[in-house]
Amino acid sequence: MKKSQLKEIIKSEIIETLKETKSFTSPGVGDMVTIPFDLTTDPINKQGETGKVKFIDENGTVYVMFDDGLVGGYQPDTFEEEVNEATEEEIERQKEFNKELEKTQELSGELSEDVDDEEEPKSSEIKDDSITKISKKLGETKKEMQDLVKAYKDSEGDEKEKLKSRLKDLTKIKKELEALL
Repeated sequence: MKKSQLKEIIKSEIIETLKETKSFTSPGVGDMVTIPFDLTTDPINKQGETGKVKFIDENGTVYVMFDDGLVGGYQPDTFEEEVNEATEEEIERQKEFNKELEKTQELSGELSEDVDDEEEPKSSEIKDDSITKISKKLGETKKEMQDLVKAYKDSEGDEKEKLKSRLKDLTKIKKELEALL
């Protein structure tokens, strides 16, 4: 598939998505969901955390299991995301944004050819550092991982795979840093 064809397909998908009328999406069993930060009646205080839908009962209550093994029951509308029809002005703004994004991607591609990637330090290199420096590096690593997770949720295809690979690398580094503390 040519690059121009791919761009045209993506463009048409974006326009179709933006033109959709009001609709709701609800999770299914096995889906990963994030508990909204603004949820005031969270039974197990997991606002902002992600878990896996394990069961949906006949009343529609969605049971979500989190990494720590806790399971919380949530009303189905907790996860509903309203999608509204886009205006022509919004579509035009999105087109302009996409053009700027393409320019940025081209420039970053040119820059990445000129700059060598820095390798992450190995645990043996870090052992001589103070606890403060290790803690600071751990905090930076966690922050970068959080940023990558947000980007991962919005990405598709090759970009998603690159982000996943980087997250795996950062996880290894995080574990090494935690072992040093």
